[in-house]
Amino acid sequence: MSAQDPSAVLDVALEAIVQVQAIWGARVPVLKFTCSMSGLECDISLQDTGALVKAHMMGILNYHSSSLSPLYFLVKLWAQAHDLNDASRSTFNSTSLLYMTIFYLQQLQMLPALSELVPGELLRQPEERLLQGHAR
Repeated sequence: MSAQDPSAVLDVALEAIVQVQAIWGARVPVLKFTCSMSGLECDISLQDTGALVKAHMMGILNYHSSSLSPLYFLVKLWAQAHDLNDASRSTFNSTSLLYMTIFYLQQLQMLPALSELVPGELLRQPEERLLQGHAR
């Protein structure tokens, strides 16, 4: 599989998706699944445009610190192993775990303040609440 072949990447990704469950009655309907290669539980919401901002922000942050993604992955696995990653049960959601991980790396001087990294046009969008840590 070459890096230039998006269909091959998609084929591998689709094979790794197991335990698919649609939760249409949730406040924000989601599709939950598990990645068989990593064991990580994931969910997708097609109604949450803020996720696009979060994904873009993650790309920017990963450019500045290669430690973010692996540490965030470990924090999520730890939280799942201790039943602390289920917002429907009033525990931490993935965004809160991400911001805690970012804050930790900022304390170690491994990441600057988000306002220094995130382009102003993202801050002016309605999804600004995600970047500021507000739920609504």
